[in-house]
Amino acid sequence: MIEKNKITCVFLSINNREYGDGWSAGCELWKEDSIYYFFSLWLPKSEFKNKTKALQYLISIVLDEIPDDEELVLFYSAMKQFFQVKRLHKMSDEFKRGRNVRFFKSVSTRSTVEELELDAAIRKESIKERL
Repeated sequence: MIEKNKITCVFLSINNREYGDGWSAGCELWKEDSIYYFFSLWLPKSEFKNKTKALQYLISIVLDEIPDDEELVLFYSAMKQFFQVKRLHKMSDEFKRGRNVRFFKSVSTRSTVEELELDAAIRKESIKERL
């Protein structure tokens, strides 16, 4: 059995809110019932042509911020891409570094993640903050 302190839960959302020519993303990393890192990212469409490319980038930077000794990383999102679990695993294989990574389609997105995503859309800037 995996110890609770070796599990990170990731909640994320990516949207195109018509505030500009880019994708806005919100993401929270949780461990033991508290948030320890958040992202509010602006991803220009000139660099990320579609939502799948933006998602792949977001997964890569999230996995870079999670310590290598984490045994299990659980991603949750209401994005339709989370119905395609095999595709998500394939696009994230190079970033896993031996960690067990799982993807789950959720019914809804945490309101704070939506707020981070909306903030990025309005500001057109990115923020990464470790708490």
